[in-house]
Amino acid sequence: MNEESFSESRACRLAGMSRSLFNYESIKKEDPKVIQSILNLKEKHPYYGVPRLLNTLRRQGFIINGKRVYRITKTLGLTIEKRKKKWNRPFLPERKKLPEAVCVGDVWAMDFVADRLLNGTPFRCFTIIDMLSREVPGILVRQNMSALTPLKYLEQLRVENKIPKHIIVDNGSEFANKAFVLWCEKNRVGLHFIDPGKPVQNAYIESFNGKFRDEFLSRYQFGNIFEITVALRKWVKFYNEERPHSALDYLTPKEFADQEKTVLEKNKSVLKTG
Repeated sequence: MNEESFSESRACRLAGMSRSLFNYESIKKEDPKVIQSILNLKEKHPYYGVPRLLNTLRRQGFIINGKRVYRITKTLGLTIEKRKKKWNRPFLPERKKLPEAVCVGDVWAMDFVADRLLNGTPFRCFTIIDMLSREVPGILVRQNMSALTPLKYLEQLRVENKIPKHIIVDNGSEFANKAFVLWCEKNRVGLHFIDPGKPVQNAYIESFNGKFRDEFLSRYQFGNIFEITVALRKWVKFYNEERPHSALDYLTPKEFADQEKTVLEKNKSVLKTG
């Protein structure tokens, strides 16, 4: 403080601040290994927010809390701006009652996502998700999707996966046709159509499609369908086995599904012995 101004002690007293606080300089230094790990994760997965970064760092063995991760990402300018939520109307029309997933594999939700190759050629992706575990049984990519394409792909999937008890879809022609309805009846699969113009009724697949577009389709460019198929196979494996899911308490879909199966097997053994 100079002669024409207040002394430091008087200024601090008037401001209601201690001199020690006024002269405090942070000596906190961040672990360079933590910073490097965050940089590596953000470079590989730029869509990761603080909760998912925190969970992944803990999986890597770091002892760290959310405030610290937030502080580092904010300092490095790596935070993600939250999307503004759309204003909801105070009333909604009555929705059709849809099946609830009780066990893994009970209910699958399905839809289509469209995009374009580097040369502008359009293609479509047939997406499927398990509504309980959020596992992705598979994604089919084709330049053209006929009405029988979903049926053929489901027949391929049933070799490694049990077909679900229920399927939730929109009113597109790929699902709302005689062949698909008969296939569901033949295989004793409950087919449930959402109300026209109400994609919120199929929120699980809509949410997944948004992630699929942000984390895969928008990040890479492909010259042909074969390139997409090869890259997509790796991404689906990563999504199921490595990517922590916020709705599953940051377990991966496979970890969650394995836990559910273990619990069911224990319950069955208890009933048999009892």
